[in-house]
Amino acid sequence: MDFSKKKEVRGESEEDKMVFYYNREERLKKAPQEVQNLYDGTFKVFKPGLFKALVSTKTNRLVFMALIICFLLVVFLGFFNRQNENILGGVPLELTAFSFEETVYVSVKFEAPSKKYKIENPLNFDVNIEFLDAQKNVVEKRAELNIYNGNENFLRTTFHDYDIFYINVEVFLDGKSVNLKCPVEKR
Repeated sequence: MDFSKKKEVRGESEEDKMVFYYNREERLKKAPQEVQNLYDGTFKVFKPGLFKALVSTKTNRLVFMALIICFLLVVFLGFFNRQNENILGGVPLELTAFSFEETVYVSVKFEAPSKKYKIENPLNFDVNIEFLDAQKNVVEKRAELNIYNGNENFLRTTFHDYDIFYINVEVFLDGKSVNLKCPVEKR
């Protein structure tokens, strides 16, 4: 808006004029203590660290505790909920798979058992390997036999197809079985 063409209205008499007197010292005397401290320089600015900011109020403490619980849950599940490792008959098993130049390499590692398990006779492990695509449909199934004598041992196989994304292995020993799953790493 253009105010240059507006007429300025002023009072003609002395009573119509408004006079404003400003005295800083008088205003500061009536101000709260925080304002007085701010003007005289003794006000301490709150400079919290990261931890103090996270626990300064009740809401912040609740959010901080929720973050800690979520973090611990992720760490716990990451370490203890591994689908590619399991133990069958005292023998630790581990499944790994990777693809390289349109060939999928699958390896089932039979580790040495712990000290409380003694393997005296060789064990026959039946291993069923399923190669799964992106929708987790079975592309091919294979059955293998592994003879385990108590030392670290590997069962390895390959498959020539680049569209394999997951491997599912079922290992049988004396009527017991475990299921191992892992994604195929692209290299």
